[in-house]
Amino acid sequence: MSWPVYSVRFLSAYGVAGFHDYYVPAGKRAVVVDISASNVFGLAGVVQVHAVASVAWSHSFLASQETAQWTGRLVLYSGELLRVYTAIAEHGVNISGYELDAPAGTQDEPPPFTVHELPELGKPVA
Repeated sequence: MSWPVYSVRFLSAYGVAGFHDYYVPAGKRAVVVDISASNVFGLAGVVQVHAVASVAWSHSFLASQETAQWTGRLVLYSGELLRVYTAIAEHGVNISGYELDAPAGTQDEPPPFTVHELPELGKPVA
């Protein structure tokens, strides 16, 4: 019996500046747990990781800095976009994590956003 593989590398970008995209497959959820960026030639520039429609991680390399890393948990639902932007081709990025089956019987849509209104200063919360 073979064991299912959950660990995946979602994106690996090196050698080409610009945007690199990954869409979460239907029926799956992606959990990003690690972003590693490298600056092998010591050139200044920026690396960004976008999740859905917002910047999830950004790093501005100084000319002398060689690597940067983020570790955490970022969940994307099926059909959602994970995008890497590298300002120059000499910056490399690897994004890895877990790809899991969406719960059976769900449409696998992200939960609705919740907006909480903040009370005005000096007024009690009802």
